[in-house]
Amino acid sequence: MKLREVIICLLFLRPVVDAYRILTNHGEDDMAVDQLTELIFFKGIELATESIPGCVLQLYVWLTNPDDAGI
Repeated sequence: MKLREVIICLLFLRPVVDAYRILTNHGEDDMAVDQLTELIFFKGIELATESIPGCVLQLYVWLTNPDDAGI
């Protein structure tokens, strides 16, 4: 089971598999929370640690070097 999850991650199929599991209401017996709660939690972490800092960095570069960054 764990090997299958590792292969899914290595092949960059995680979003597809997560969407499939959410749509089919796929559940495991040993899960602490359901799939939808887990997806929302990890998307929130991704937003806070990747998307927002990336946007702030792009705005910083754009505001400090407007001629080089373009319009």
